[in-house]
Amino acid sequence: INESNLLVSETALVTIVDTDSFQVWDTASGTLFRCRVGRPEFTPPELQGQSFARVNREPAQDHFGIGTLVFQLLMEGTHPFAGVYHGPGEAPVYADRIAGGHFPHVARASVPYTPMPAGPRFNWLHPVLQDLFVRCFCDGHTDPALRPDAVSWRYGIEEAEASLVSCQDNAQHIFSNHLTGCPWCERRQLLGGRDPFPSAEAVQRGEHLKPAPRRRRPAVAASRPPATHWSAVFNPARSTGPAPPQPRPIPASRSRAPTRPPLSPAQVDALQQAFGALRRNEWAGAAFALAVLGLVLTLSPVRAVTAVIALLGILTGLVGEYKAGDWQCAGRGRGLSRAAIVVGAIDLVILSLL
Repeated sequence: INESNLLVSETALVTIVDTDSFQVWDTASGTLFRCRVGRPEFTPPELQGQSFARVNREPAQDHFGIGTLVFQLLMEGTHPFAGVYHGPGEAPVYADRIAGGHFPHVARASVPYTPMPAGPRFNWLHPVLQDLFVRCFCDGHTDPALRPDAVSWRYGIEEAEASLVSCQDNAQHIFSNHLTGCPWCERRQLLGGRDPFPSAEAVQRGEHLKPAPRRRRPAVAASRPPATHWSAVFNPARSTGPAPPQPRPIPASRSRAPTRPPLSPAQVDALQQAFGALRRNEWAGAAFALAVLGLVLTLSPVRAVTAVIALLGILTGLVGEYKAGDWQCAGRGRGLSRAAIVVGAIDLVILSLL
């Protein structure tokens, strides 16, 4: 995945360019045309440092890139592995952070990073989206199959979209209703009064064009506060002041709940096949099991049953060989299917000699 190759128009029309760098499976010839390029920022940990010309990519590896892209879209362009480094020496590059699984938005002793202080906070995201990102970058670091696919991201984003409310001070401030206050008002204060989503009135007054006010330095340098371990950033002291005002819900006429009809079971199955993990070739395993069982039973008195099992092993192996040519299996199970056919034939030869 390369974010520069995804073009989005004002009407939400998405165009993908540079498609000659896709990995393509040719079912007719059984050839896999590999993708020889990649962006380190979107490359999963298991492929970091490897030669892409020698790698057969799987959907679970693209799921890492999808999660990274979604994170940047929701977090004002902040990369999921961007953070303030608190370890020795120079800060590692993104490739090393990804390889080490250093996702800074989950407090772990092995992660020497804290989130970017000027970036949006992770807990501003809807809890469902937080869980999907943890699955993608934490759980998926050791088990790529746990990374959410595109269908999971769609349903998660739609659930988060249905939970949006607007700020009572600025209708342009839209956020999740699990928060007790407006995060964009808080962010406006952090940015020195520059509103990331100014109201229509502020735009008419031209306030969004004014430079941010400079902070005056005190005449006498203040004493430096005592050093604090970086992990304490994840556990800030709770404020004892009055709670922020509750957000005003969006009226029904302005609701951002999805209005599209739900996907049909056939559409969901098609999406899962396109973006989910490659299918296993169950026929190959079943064929080999039948063939081996027939070989074990060749010395038993029930020769007729043994012959039927051997024939079933051969026929199932032929089906497994056919299924291996499907793009969803990508050749999986071809060797096991051929072995089942050979073993089944040996079973029949042994039975004919007894």
